[in-house]
Amino acid sequence: MANNFCLRNHQAAKLAQSLWGLSFTNPLGLAAGFDKDGTAARAWPLMGFGFAELGTVTYHAQPGNPKPRMFRLVSDNAALNRMGFNNGGAAALSTRLDMHWPERTYPIPIGINLGKSKVTALEDAAEDYRKSLELLKDQGSYFVVNLSRPRHRRHLRHCATCTRLQFGGHHRHKHYYQQRRTAHTNHHRNGQSRKR
Repeated sequence: MANNFCLRNHQAAKLAQSLWGLSFTNPLGLAAGFDKDGTAARAWPLMGFGFAELGTVTYHAQPGNPKPRMFRLVSDNAALNRMGFNNGGAAALSTRLDMHWPERTYPIPIGINLGKSKVTALEDAAEDYRKSLELLKDQGSYFVVNLSRPRHRRHLRHCATCTRLQFGGHHRHKHYYQQRRTAHTNHHRNGQSRKR
């Protein structure tokens, strides 16, 4: 992949940039949802990705929605997934990242996408996010708070803006989250984002 996208030749240096205090060798990144538990985290830098976002991970491990939960929409040439945040939990991801990189020095930025555990009540969502962040705060290059579940979106967005959801002294993480949230909100309002 790195060769196909010209990420290892003399042109690659032109793609590098620094954002939010992080250095990206190129703008091609792995989106959250593909490697939920960081199982293949060491592979993504080797494939030429400029960053990788792991997750969505929740504080409590959970199996996700019952199968079938992925469907092909033939007429739309698309696929629809209702995975339900299946993952092994924040503690397991923390352990796996320490196995991959004991020194916690990553070759590319490693982001972590945080979601709400299904067993957690909506009114306790902020605390659920905080617990995940507390476990992983020293292991993510940046964090994304996932508020995309349609039935919970309005309530969770309120939690994200209220004082209960705090990022403590991790200014870099807080700054990136605010940037991403603003970008996502504008993208959604422009009608360019469609999630099911």
